[in-house]
Amino acid sequence: MPAAINGPAGASGRRRRPAVATRRLRARLAAALDPAVRGGQPGREQAEAVRLLGMARELGNQIRSHLQVDDVVREAATAIRQHIGADAVWVFLVEDGRPSPPVAGQYAPLLPESYSETVPPGSTGYLEGMYRRGESIVLDDLRGPGGGWIAPEIRDPLLAAGVITHMLTPFGIGATMLGFMTVERLELRPWLPAEVDTVELVAADIGRAVHHARLFEQEARLVAELREVDRAKSDFLAAVSHELRTPLASIVGYLEVLRDREAGPLTGTQEQMLTSVDRSAVRLRRLIEDMLTLSRIEAGTFRSRRAPVSMSEVVRKAAAALRPVAGKRGIALTADCPPEGLPVSGDPGQLDRVLMDLISNAVKFSPDGGRVEITAVPAPDARDGMVEVTVRDSGIGIPEAEQRHLGDRFFRGSNAVAGAVPGTGMGLAITHTIVANHRGSLNLTSREGEGTTAVLTLPALRPA
Repeated sequence: MPAAINGPAGASGRRRRPAVATRRLRARLAAALDPAVRGGQPGREQAEAVRLLGMARELGNQIRSHLQVDDVVREAATAIRQHIGADAVWVFLVEDGRPSPPVAGQYAPLLPESYSETVPPGSTGYLEGMYRRGESIVLDDLRGPGGGWIAPEIRDPLLAAGVITHMLTPFGIGATMLGFMTVERLELRPWLPAEVDTVELVAADIGRAVHHARLFEQEARLVAELREVDRAKSDFLAAVSHELRTPLASIVGYLEVLRDREAGPLTGTQEQMLTSVDRSAVRLRRLIEDMLTLSRIEAGTFRSRRAPVSMSEVVRKAAAALRPVAGKRGIALTADCPPEGLPVSGDPGQLDRVLMDLISNAVKFSPDGGRVEITAVPAPDARDGMVEVTVRDSGIGIPEAEQRHLGDRFFRGSNAVAGAVPGTGMGLAITHTIVANHRGSLNLTSREGEGTTAVLTLPALRPA
C-alpha cells in the first residue's frame, strides 16, 4: 500500500531524489558502458545497471502493448518484483483524489484491503505535486528517522507487515498524475541508484500504458453502447412494423369493401377519395415492408433464394410499371434490353425490387419533362460472364461532398430534403444488401444539377 505522507513538515528524516527522465537515465547508463567514463566503477554495479536498463526497455514495450489496465499494472509489478528483488510491489490508480485498492496487491497480500481508506486526505494532492516536480520517495530504513515523514496510520501497518526498505514513485501522462507505485523490501537492503532509476523508468511507461488502455476501454464501452442503441432501434423498427400491419390490413380490407360497392353506391367525389386512400395505403404498406426488411438485414436473417431469372424481363416489367408515373410528369422513360434474356441466378422478387427502386428514384429525382434511360447488356469483355444494367437520369444529382454516404441507412441528400422530395432513405441501403447477396455490385456516379447514373452488375447464369 502507499506510503502516504505528512507533507513538508517533519521531512528531515526522509530521503527524496529527483525522478530521472528517460533520456537522462539512458544517457547515464550509456556512460557506464564507455571505457573512458566508467573509470573506477565496480564491474558488478555496471553490469547490474545494464541488465536493469535492458529489462526496463523490454518491459516498457510489453506493457504498452496491453489494452487492459489490469494487465498493464500486473505485468509491470511482477517484473519489478522479480528483477529488482522486491518482496512486494503495489500499483495504485488515483480516482477522484483518492487511491483505489491496489491493482497489483494480490502479489503480496501483506495488508488489509481497507488499508487504502486510511490514506490521509491531501496525501494524493502532495503526491501530484511530487509528480509535477519529478520526485520520488526513497527510504532505506522505514524504522529510522526518515520513516517519521510517513503518516503514522500508514507507516505503522507497513512496519507491522515487516516492510523495512520503501520506495514510492508517482506516474501519469502529461501534467496529470494517474497513480503511483510502491516497492517494498522486508529486509534492510538499501536501494541501488540503478534500481531507483529503473523503477522510475518503468513507472513512466506505466503512466503511458494506463492512459492508452483507458482510452481503449472507453472506446470499447462507447462501441458497446452504440451497438446496444442500434439493436434497440432495430427491435423497435421490427415491433412497430408488425404492429402497423394489423390496422393497415383492416384499412385495406374496408377499402376493398367500399370500392366493390358492397356498402352501397359511391359518388364520383367518394370514388376520388377512395383512390387517394388506396394510394396512401400502398405507400404505407411499402414503408412497413422496408422497415421489416431493414430490421431483418440488421438482425442477419435476410436471405436471397436463387432461381434462373431473365434480367431483360425484370427490366421490362419494372419499366412498364413505372412508365405511367413518369408519363404524368412528362418524363421520357426508355428501356433497351436484348432479346436473349440475360439470365442470372437470383431471387426474382428481390431483383425486381432493386430495379423498381433504381428506376423509381430516377423518376422521382428527375424534373418534369426530363428523361430516364435504362439499358441491360452483357458486361464488356473485360468482365465477361457478367450482366450490366444501367439506369441514367437527368435529375437533381447528389452533392459531391455527400456521395460517400450513398447507401447509408436513412441518408437523404440535402438538395432532396430542401426540395421536399419524399423518401425515407431506406431504399438504397436495402438495394445494396440485395446486390451483395447476389455477389454483384452497384456503382453510383452523380453530378449535382446534371443527374445520376446507377450501374448494376450481376454474375451471368452460365449454361450447364
